[in-house]
Amino acid sequence: DYVRLVGVDPKLKKRLMETIIQRPNGKGSNNGSSTRGKGFAPTPSAKSSSSSSSRSHSSSSRLSGDVVNQVRQLLQSGFRLGIEHVDARRYRTGSWQSGPQLQVTREPEAIAAVEACLQEYPGEYVRLIGIDPTAKRRVAEIMLQQAHK
Repeated sequence: DYVRLVGVDPKLKKRLMETIIQRPNGKGSNNGSSTRGKGFAPTPSAKSSSSSSSRSHSSSSRLSGDVVNQVRQLLQSGFRLGIEHVDARRYRTGSWQSGPQLQVTREPEAIAAVEACLQEYPGEYVRLIGIDPTAKRRVAEIMLQQAHK
């Protein structure tokens, strides 16, 4: 079986790190690197300072206010956004497929691009990836949509 080690921040109720520690062939993770680093976490001040604008935007958006806040914070931090998707069968094995890397720098464009991706992959799992372009690593993975059962 696959075994994944998950680090969770109980205060934020967020995953901070994931890594596969066992694979079906009995071997652990090859490089010991995590699929999600600990560079990004929403701060209380970022949430409270922008809550009014996210409420007005999320009313016309399919995305929750929390996701809109996280997108805003990722963009303000200079991170890039990407999309990954997978059907229910591949989800069980963790075989995510890369979607588009969003070439956006402003929040409204980012929200529109993310919503377009959700429409492009109906009935699939879809997650948003925050990418640090200088370190070339993931700083966030945010589940946006779950597959229909």
